[in-house]
Amino acid sequence: VNGAARTLEEYIAALPQESARPWIRLLHLYQRNGMRKEFEALTVKLNRNFNVEILAWDNETSSGELELVPLAGAAAKAHALEDIPRLRDEIVALWGKPECLGYLENLLRDNRQGKRKGFPLAVAEEILFLIDLAAAHESAR
Repeated sequence: VNGAARTLEEYIAALPQESARPWIRLLHLYQRNGMRKEFEALTVKLNRNFNVEILAWDNETSSGELELVPLAGAAAKAHALEDIPRLRDEIVALWGKPECLGYLENLLRDNRQGKRKGFPLAVAEEILFLIDLAAAHESAR
């Protein structure tokens, strides 16, 4: 666990805005291993670098397992990209076009100097999945 965390931490330190993937993987690693202090520090930094909301550590889940929840403890409005019609429609319109990949990547880039609430983690992970699909589609051309 320590080696994996250290590797991800070093990658993020060297290339903080390269991809949200290592950030999210490190958050999950911290969460699964009870590393609350590290988790809380990282989620704030993630929000400053990517359009992903700040997450809180929740110790009061009924299953006894930790969960990623919005900072205020309130349920996020969007649970999936489908819940954001403007983005969903734009992605559908661009899908298969060369500009789609850039559009998807820009969705996760923080363009408001950390003043944006950000996407819920589930939505950010969907965007990352679509980035992978769009990249695979582009490389297959």
